[in-house]
Amino acid sequence: MRFMRKAAFAAVLSCAVIWSSCGDTYRPIAYPNITPSPDPSTTDYVVVANNNATGPSSATIIDVSGGTNMAERRLGVGVQQLFFDASLNIFAPDPGSDAISVTTIGTVNGQQDSVQTRLLDQGSHPISLSPINYSSFLSTYIVDTGFVSPCSSSGSVRQFDLSSHVAISHNICVGPSPVYSVLSQDQSQLFVLDNDGHVYVMNTKSETTDLANPITVGSNPVYARLSLDGKYLYVLNSGSASISVIDTAFTNATTAVIATVPTGGSSPSYMTIDRQYQRLYVTNTGSNSVSMFDVTNSANVVPIQTGIPVGSAPNSLAVLKDGSKVYVSNSASNVVSVIDAVSKDASLGYRVVKSVSVGANLSDSSTRVNWVAASNDGSRVFAATTVNGDLKNATSIIDTNTDTLATDSKTGTPIFVSAPLQCDPSLGDTCTCDPKSQQCPLMRPVFVLNRVSTYDNSTATSN
Repeated sequence: MRFMRKAAFAAVLSCAVIWSSCGDTYRPIAYPNITPSPDPSTTDYVVVANNNATGPSSATIIDVSGGTNMAERRLGVGVQQLFFDASLNIFAPDPGSDAISVTTIGTVNGQQDSVQTRLLDQGSHPISLSPINYSSFLSTYIVDTGFVSPCSSSGSVRQFDLSSHVAISHNICVGPSPVYSVLSQDQSQLFVLDNDGHVYVMNTKSETTDLANPITVGSNPVYARLSLDGKYLYVLNSGSASISVIDTAFTNATTAVIATVPTGGSSPSYMTIDRQYQRLYVTNTGSNSVSMFDVTNSANVVPIQTGIPVGSAPNSLAVLKDGSKVYVSNSASNVVSVIDAVSKDASLGYRVVKSVSVGANLSDSSTRVNWVAASNDGSRVFAATTVNGDLKNATSIIDTNTDTLATDSKTGTPIFVSAPLQCDPSLGDTCTCDPKSQQCPLMRPVFVLNRVSTYDNSTATSN
């Protein structure tokens, strides 16, 4: 389907971050035994999105300290990723239902609390959102992969007022196969990555895109992040295994890319920025490695160490807040690799110092790690896992002090949060499998976000 990201992460699409090719690798969300909700303004949490093979997707809000479900939210069809805005509202593009789901962290009270659906044009298939920081109302730029008028042969962008349910702008044509978008720090430009090897730039003031002069980057761009100062956009090219550095203040598209830096591995799928040490980390899915770059001078992406060996098919990573360790999900195994980012070995340099097996059943060889995210305080890392048959999909929790599985204080057993049922009779679903008498298939997760204190479309979180 055109609206699903092609794998390079995941999904992200090779296997790209988040996307859904590459052997249909999915990422799990945690399941509801919903506990009384603590005050969300003082609680640290992660939010996991789960794609449902048979119906509505879901998002689960997990309390970091207890590893329990604060709430479960039902979303639309085909959700692949989630986005925060400055007020910690959660946005989910629903490409399978041509809609956007909007919910909030602020009122965590129950199963379907505060989920609102905004229907879009039929056939629009939204895949990426860029929420806008307006103080008076909720608005977002939406990137659609479907062909909607007047864009008969390309994707499109439009601004949508989520409060009044109306489009603020007309559909603005971009490239033929958009995969991701990033809003500039001053909100004057929307950068739309396209699978055709270009970045199309929309001027948000004039609401125009120079279709004839997109920025040429590498082959199969899958992901992008703004530099910490917002002056540059780092574009990750999976096909050419490179990072294109774009000057966001460019005046000519032909000179917008100021540098192209090899990732030092093959089929890169995801990257993140560590604010503490001002480093850029990249997962090289095809070569089973992670590369580390210095971005202290944001215009210069300087290799520190490339090709650090990790597990099989790494597709995401999370850096602790203090920059001390990097946790890598290996999508072809049940292992999370832990890289010591402070102490170097005399011969190996920065390297993996521990491999942590995760999953609801540690003896199940079919377990695969699909995504990782660190809590904001750095005390825990959440690893979303799936197994063959979807009966044991779950999110494991790693204690970063010991780099072992977090355990229940009373029983001493590892803590994990089961993914929700694909079909749940207690929610009014008509199901062929009765969970009261048999094991039933669970949802498959696709993305994990940690809580952010301020919204930034590209650099707010190190996950």
